Amino acid sequence: VSFSPDGKRLATAGLEGDMHIWDVKARRRLFTLHGHSGGVYDLAYSPDGSQLASGCQDATIRFWNPHPPTIEKLMPQIRWGDNMKAGWPVFSPDSRWMAAAMQNGELHIVDTTTAEWSVRTALTNAGFPITFSRDAATLLTLASEDKALRRWNTASKTLLSTTRLETTNVAWRFSSITPDGNVLALSNGRLIEVFDTRTGR
Repeated sequence: VSFSPDGKRLATAGLEGDMHIWDVKARRRLFTLHGHSGGVYDLAYSPDGSQLASGCQDATIRFWNPHPPTIEKLMPQIRWGDNMKAGWPVFSPDSRWMAAAMQNGELHIVDTTTAEWSVRTALTNAGFPITFSRDAATLLTLASEDKALRRWNTASKTLLSTTRLETTNVAWRFSSITPDGNVLALSNGRLIEVFDTRTGR
């Protein structure tokens, strides 16, 4: 599920590929969205509310104009970890940039203001996107197999730091991070672990 930034609408998804937009106050369904061919794993409104992203087990992310919901773009060949619902698609605070992991192992950052997302940055061995900094100058990613967080300069594509997480778990399924990016929660469905992203504790 995902609330719109103003809290007036709620997007929900099901296992059959359909999504629904609800009026929160009136508690009624406004729209049903069709387009995916499998279960929708994740929904995310952009911070300015101008876009709605849906990630599906069919290895695609679809982007919608939510007013009213119409398909705007399709991003195919997306990489999902094994049962991992972490780092899907991540918008920058200004809603301009979006990051997603690709099947070829790269992580792509696209400029959503360009017509065909022609401005694209590729990071290698980055893992899954977690959050952008407030100015979108850096991107925090999770390399689950290494139990590590990596911080990247999005302009130069350089790796700034690697922080090992104090954990024995690698099978995380869900993630949530504070707005300042300093505290990250990861869960495997039974256990919730909360980390300081600067130290890994």
